[in-house]
Amino acid sequence: MPIRSLRSVPVSATLSATRTGEFVVFRGYEGDQLVVNWPSVEAGADMIRVRRKLYDWPQSAEDGVLLYEEEAPFTVFEYSDRELESYQVYYYRLFIRRIDGTWYTDNSLRGKEFPVPTGYFEYAVWDRLPPVYHREDGEN
Repeated sequence: MPIRSLRSVPVSATLSATRTGEFVVFRGYEGDQLVVNWPSVEAGADMIRVRRKLYDWPQSAEDGVLLYEEEAPFTVFEYSDRELESYQVYYYRLFIRRIDGTWYTDNSLRGKEFPVPTGYFEYAVWDRLPPVYHREDGEN
């Protein structure tokens, strides 16, 4: 998915670094945790920022809580956010700074989700095992 600008150097992004090929926010298994995946930026950018906000999308590269910031060359494409409250909806957005200093984002570079309380990890793993394990090792 190339990200193009008529005013400055083009920014191109590949989508191979994420689970589904786009900016994704999903619940982690370890309690109040959300995992953020974003596409890798290949050229035309010198910095990225991932920001979080309650109740609405971050509107600028300075709005909300800064979760992650990196200068080129980019090596990280995932962040595990653990400083959260259960059942609050958190809004995330990726901002890309082009070489000319202009920050870029669009609706494909955002996501939202809410965390659930701790204590579900062992049940999530148990539920994913084949039924034979439940019959042989379980208490049911």
